[in-house]
Amino acid sequence: MAVSEWVALVVATATIGFAKTAINAIGTLAVVLFALVLPARESTGVLLPLLICGDLIAIWIYRRDVEWATLLRLFPTVAIGILGGAWFLSRADDAAVKRIIALVVLFGVSLTARNRLRSRRRVESVLAGDRHSTIGAAATGIGTGFTSMVANAAGALMALYLLFVGLEVRKFVGTTAWFFFIVNVAKVPFSAGLGLVTIDTLRTDAILAPAILIGAVLGTSLIRRVSQDAFEWWVLGAAGLSAVLLML
Repeated sequence: MAVSEWVALVVATATIGFAKTAINAIGTLAVVLFALVLPARESTGVLLPLLICGDLIAIWIYRRDVEWATLLRLFPTVAIGILGGAWFLSRADDAAVKRIIALVVLFGVSLTARNRLRSRRRVESVLAGDRHSTIGAAATGIGTGFTSMVANAAGALMALYLLFVGLEVRKFVGTTAWFFFIVNVAKVPFSAGLGLVTIDTLRTDAILAPAILIGAVLGTSLIRRVSQDAFEWWVLGAAGLSAVLLML
């Protein structure tokens, strides 16, 4: 790879650490940047171990802030989504995977932007509804399982569900961290079986992994100094533009 491509991957990897410890929305940029630099199918395999590293950092920081009851409602249908995503990846070519990633990112951006434009009391969502909604949990589980397996881009869907469930901030972040750690670890055998996680991709991960710590340090130190509202809008705009570029 060219030096500029390595630089892009390092920046993308640093955003993983930042997203896991600060503003989750920026994680979408890592997915898009990896898919722009690498073949789309290969990018999912390279990205997965890096995401797990970021998850480990986040769950260490928020290890006591998790609502297991919420996660247990999701996991049965998450498994269905992961299996569906693995089946899709076994049959999809690189162009199809790239477009799926772009569509998932655009969908997540639109949902997040819609949520930010409307007050919580006015939002009605089939994904969550009541705190104990079986249908909402089932829909979210399948959706996050599939989009996570195919595109590593289920963050927006999960965030909306936890928002409507009504978790306070630390439990919101901690529950998200534990959820994606468990889901990402569960994806490893499928990704390895599909040839997406290999010795070569792990070598690439070993080179990039230190950048996660850089991002995590920046995230924990800068989160109090920036306007989260303004920053997230910039991230949403950048993610949307990047997704459009993937479609071209």
